Amino acid sequence: MPKPMTFDVSCEPDSLSIVLSSTMECIDRVDTIVKNMMHDKGLAIHSFAVRVVMREGLTNSVRHGHKHDPDKLIRFNLKISGSILTMIIEDQGEGFDWRAIMGKDRIDSRNESPTDHGRGFFIMDDYFDTCDFNEKGNILILGKNISS
Repeated sequence: MPKPMTFDVSCEPDSLSIVLSSTMECIDRVDTIVKNMMHDKGLAIHSFAVRVVMREGLTNSVRHGHKHDPDKLIRFNLKISGSILTMIIEDQGEGFDWRAIMGKDRIDSRNESPTDHGRGFFIMDDYFDTCDFNEKGNILILGKNISS
């Protein structure tokens, strides 16, 4: 019998924490919550950028970090502090060599075949001001200036 899906949400006025099963369905649920939060905070102008990067990071955890194992969990945190929005995505995967992807030439990497990996990091770089990883490569830390 399959393990029940995990989806635990904790909301504070300026932060959101979600622990979710590693499924695309759960990512859709996170997207709805983040979309509503951005609207409620008067940050709808940043909603697309935040949600596209969030989806990319969470999808990478499901596909690459967890190899579509729904029993593994992802921790998602979003915090707004003044004019800075911070997003942290942590998975239970083995991590990866993020330095190899981050060191690639943007133009050459964007022209590679669609089966190659790493394009999502260019999307993150386009929409967020900072994109960092822990040493192991299983925690993504993103920062975005949301001041007008």
